[in-house]
Amino acid sequence: PLSQMSNLQIDAAVIVTTPQRLSFVDVVKGIEMFDKVGIPSVAVVENMAYVDSSELEGKIDKFAAKHSLTDDAKSELLEIVQENDKIFGDGFRQRLLDMWGIDNSYSLPLNKDVAKQADAGLPYVLANPETELSKTFKELASAVISEVKKAKEDDNLPNIRYDPPSGMVVINGKQKMPPVELRRMCRSPANDPKNVPDSIAPVDIVPLGRYAVSILWTDGHQSLMPYRAFVEGYK
Repeated sequence: PLSQMSNLQIDAAVIVTTPQRLSFVDVVKGIEMFDKVGIPSVAVVENMAYVDSSELEGKIDKFAAKHSLTDDAKSELLEIVQENDKIFGDGFRQRLLDMWGIDNSYSLPLNKDVAKQADAGLPYVLANPETELSKTFKELASAVISEVKKAKEDDNLPNIRYDPPSGMVVINGKQKMPPVELRRMCRSPANDPKNVPDSIAPVDIVPLGRYAVSILWTDGHQSLMPYRAFVEGYK
C-alpha cells in the first residue's frame, strides 16, 4: 500500500471507522501509514454509529389513531423512535479526536435508504437532499475541500524542539513550556498526569500529519499530542 500511495496523487485521507475496537486499531495503523507518505488525515467518519429510525416517525400518527393512543402515549412512542440505538457500542471516535486532534468528525447511521439509492444508481444526497443525513454528507464534503485547500495554501507546521540547556520545550521559537507540564497534558490511558516525574524530558519529537506530534519520553512513554492542545494560537 505504501508504494502504491507514493505513485498516486492523493491530497488527503478521510478515515472511516466503525464502533468496534478492532476497527479503532486498524484506523490508528492507517493514520500512521498515511503520515509516512505525507498524506494528511483530514476527517474521521464513524460509520454504522447507530440505527436511524427516523422513517418510523411518519407512521406513528396512523398507529396512534388506529389504536386510539393518548397524546402522552404518542409522545412517549415518538421519544422511543427518536432515540439513536448504538447497537455496536459508543465507539472510539472521541478517542481518535483526542489522540490526533482532527477537527472534522462525523457519525453516520445504519440507513437502508443509502444502500437502496446506491443500487438504483442515484446518490442518497440527490434523492433526499433535505434530510439530516444528507446534511452530514454535505458538511463532510465541505470540510474535506476546506482542509485540502488549507493544506495547499499553508505548509507551515509548528516548530517544536527540546532545549536541554534551559530544560524547556520551545514552540515556534517563542512559546516555552516545561516538559513535565507538556507530559501532563497527554491524554493516553497509559499516562498518569499525577505521577509524572519532574525530571521527565523528550527524547524524540516527530510531527504526525498536520494535526499532531509524537513525543518519546525518557521513561519510555510515547505521547500523541494534538497541536491545538498546547500550541498557542494554533487552529
